Amino acid sequence: MNDLKLYSLKIFPPTRGFIFHTNNYDEIIPLEDLKKWARIQYEQFKVEKIDFFSDIDDNLKTLTDLINFTKQEFQCELSWGTTLSEPPTNIELLKELGILDIFLFISNHTQSQIDDWVETCTQLDIPLRIYSPISYILKLSPSTAIETFKSVASFVLFEKFPFTNKFNEIVTLHEEKIKQLKEIILEFINSQIPVSVLGIPFCVLEPPCTHCIVNSPQFYADSDFYTQSAFEFAQMLWNFRTYKIRKILEMKLREKVSFHSGIDNMVLPWILNHPGLYIPLWAWHKLTRHLKWRRNYEALPENTNQIEQRIIREQKKKEKNWGICSNCFLRYICDKGQNPFLTSQFKLNPSSGNPIRNPLYFRSFIPRYSMHIDEEKRSKFSKLEQLYEEGIQITLHHKPWKEIAPEDYEIENRMTHYMPGAVRWFSFNCGELQSTPICMTEPPLTISVTFGGGFAEQIGFSFGPHIKIVCPMIAQSHKVTLHINEMGHYVLIRDKEIIYPTEFFNASLVPPRLPQKLEPRISIWNIDGEIVTQGITLWKPEKIYDRDTTAKPKFSFLYVCSRYSNRLRASLLSIAHQRQFDLNQVEIVVAYVPDLDATDDVLDCFESAFPNIKIIRSPFSQSYWKSKGFLINASLPLCSADWVILIDADIILHPDFLSTMDKIGSDIHFVAPDGRKMLTPEITAQILLGLIRPWEQYDALLEGPGEWRRREADGIPIGYCQCCRKEVFQKITYPDFNHFEGADWFFGRSVVQTFGPEHRLTGIPLLHLDHGGSQWYGSQKHR
Repeated sequence: MNDLKLYSLKIFPPTRGFIFHTNNYDEIIPLEDLKKWARIQYEQFKVEKIDFFSDIDDNLKTLTDLINFTKQEFQCELSWGTTLSEPPTNIELLKELGILDIFLFISNHTQSQIDDWVETCTQLDIPLRIYSPISYILKLSPSTAIETFKSVASFVLFEKFPFTNKFNEIVTLHEEKIKQLKEIILEFINSQIPVSVLGIPFCVLEPPCTHCIVNSPQFYADSDFYTQSAFEFAQMLWNFRTYKIRKILEMKLREKVSFHSGIDNMVLPWILNHPGLYIPLWAWHKLTRHLKWRRNYEALPENTNQIEQRIIREQKKKEKNWGICSNCFLRYICDKGQNPFLTSQFKLNPSSGNPIRNPLYFRSFIPRYSMHIDEEKRSKFSKLEQLYEEGIQITLHHKPWKEIAPEDYEIENRMTHYMPGAVRWFSFNCGELQSTPICMTEPPLTISVTFGGGFAEQIGFSFGPHIKIVCPMIAQSHKVTLHINEMGHYVLIRDKEIIYPTEFFNASLVPPRLPQKLEPRISIWNIDGEIVTQGITLWKPEKIYDRDTTAKPKFSFLYVCSRYSNRLRASLLSIAHQRQFDLNQVEIVVAYVPDLDATDDVLDCFESAFPNIKIIRSPFSQSYWKSKGFLINASLPLCSADWVILIDADIILHPDFLSTMDKIGSDIHFVAPDGRKMLTPEITAQILLGLIRPWEQYDALLEGPGEWRRREADGIPIGYCQCCRKEVFQKITYPDFNHFEGADWFFGRSVVQTFGPEHRLTGIPLLHLDHGGSQWYGSQKHR
């Protein structure tokens, strides 16, 4: 197979999801529900590849429709898994459709049927992954096994698999069987065939087969397997009837898209079995949603001696639960024989020593099957290497900008225990603890922190609620460095090695770039009793030490631009050509998704042409490109002016807009323009091509063709231009949905109800560029 390569390189986080065609009751899940599930996998679980398991789609009709859907809707790759005894007669269709690969579960296949599958996939140049019960492979000699599977992409051994009932044969792996299994695995290793064994404890096979063992910590961390949230979601659905599966999928799709979706999140696991209670619960939610729900976090003891005693008690409790494995040096990365891929019981033989916490300790350098998606990630990794070299050179050879002493920061909402040169963090609860801000600055910035004296699941940095740049803790101590260049591109370094930031379930907290205003905090997740931070050091080029002393502007424009870069250019020019106002008192914050369109290029050109107008970029991950409310809330901290002007990227300002705003009294909190003129497609095209300069012909454009909208939406100022004093956002939050329609109206109404009627800028209407009927977030193509 031409695209099959073997690698002994760094492992990337898994981005594979799983969906099945029939549930545990052999009920068929309809195609429309499979499409919903695939969308959830991509949008909420952040997968790039989906394994679709089906035993009944022998004509490939459902698979064909699903491949076309995933490619057209969100560019997700699909693999097909099956236990069918023979390849479908029209399997060539999968090659034409661009199937990622096929994974075959061997059940009651004969040798000739397996040979047929292998030969067919080889001829079509489709990679074939094999999932085989241990009982089957033990029936073969090592030489026969290698001869049969020498051309497969990868080989996975297991005793049972969560999404099929066809593997029920239990094998007693006594010493002779284990010896035979080792011989077969070694033959695979020597033949450079990637092989993995699911579920078996490390002490059963032992070296040199150790790096082939995959327990839960490896299964959810190795790029060869699955994103944990996506796989566990599939495990939950497996035992539900299809009508309940449909309800669950609908609830998941409605998360953050309506005012009552919170109830779905809170009671979803319980309401599935009580569907008749949904309506009264929804009504109760409506009546009580103003109340603040609290988590019952356990309070810390009153002094450090009591905390230390508590840590000792918790450790003894954990060791008791681990039993014979409590002193094994692999206890943190092994399931100890308890996982969903195993039925046999083994005689455990733990070994003592310094504990290993890195789940990929044995799998970092092994032959592995690589796809074109992985090649793209390796290409991105090479770009990080340049940033890595910059960061390392700065920390080694440059004078620090600041060294943060322990007394310079605290742990937010928690007791801060100061030690000589360090801060000690205590917690017995799951979740994030973070420090107060370490500094407030702009890129470039390099920051380094040493973590040790305890353990936590994730360590790193926070830049507000929507950006968490953290990584797993896999040793007793780590030095974590974050290097950010002037454009906001960054690399996370753990102990002088590049590490990918952790992606969180159902939340895109790792943007491609960081904003141009930085307020870093230390972020620690799921502390195991205690941990210590020390050695906090910051580096910046000397020539920009004083950059942050610029005067505070009067007006902050906040744009959300998604696929509207051409219109954004016209809107920015309308700011640049304001009359009778000092543009040094203006800053423009642009929330956008880098590489989605030409927004970066537009901003670069604007900065060069108008250097007196400050541009602040607020980049986000692509999964947020329709989430205008979220983008607004997350970008508001970057706005430093007393007035924040929320404006759409397709709005042309009146030339006297700012000079009129500058005359507003201090008692006014909410301002709106005197309506808007909807321009025709023809006029819009001439403006976008530069044939019409709106600031020179504004009155003529107002009198020309187009539709007037003066007091629309029941007179409530809506989202194309809402001007609010900064304190408005301290009391009222923009509705944070995965869509936007209606959220601006609810926000405007809330402001009016709280601060009184809006002030209208009489005689100052705005121009609205035509957008072909698409929504605020743009369309797939521009006119």
